[in-house]
Amino acid sequence: MSTKIKNRILKAVIAVTLLTLAGCGPWWPELAFSVHFVVNVDGHTVASIKVQNEGAVPFFKDKDFDGVFELRDEAGNVLLHQDVPELDRLSPGDSFWPPGWKGTLAAGKYQWIWGAPGHDFATVDFDIVERNGELFLDENSVRVSQVETLPAKKQDLLFRLPESAVTFRWTSADLTEMALLNGEGYV
Repeated sequence: MSTKIKNRILKAVIAVTLLTLAGCGPWWPELAFSVHFVVNVDGHTVASIKVQNEGAVPFFKDKDFDGVFELRDEAGNVLLHQDVPELDRLSPGDSFWPPGWKGTLAAGKYQWIWGAPGHDFATVDFDIVERNGELFLDENSVRVSQVETLPAKKQDLLFRLPESAVTFRWTSADLTEMALLNGEGYV
């Protein structure tokens, strides 16, 4: 067999190998951030946040993860800020649910932000509306997007959760809502 034919065969094998590897998905951790929330019958907004490794390899523990979960009003004022300073190992397909939040929001326009530097941030814009004295989520107002950097803040924090605030007390109704949300939730 001539050298020219051997080189062509070698190039073909390399090309097929590269195409096969390219079709297998990313060979690095790929974190996807999402916010799951609902306004319950008591008018409380209940939110949980999720990060999932959608890559083909494990995400190894990162003590400098510096995750950020925020709630902002229409003017961009930060109403809630929660740090997620580190993230444990996530195998491909695994998810982690940091502590969520429960509170009452007045009627208005809001934005959830959840992500970490070096990864994308999920943003969810939504409206809380009042009808007959009750608060509801305007489901038609929900807009989900991904951004590469944390949007700039308009002013200092109005409420900040300390890192020690990792224990939340949930009622049975909240747990039922969260179970529904966590199994392919609202957002």
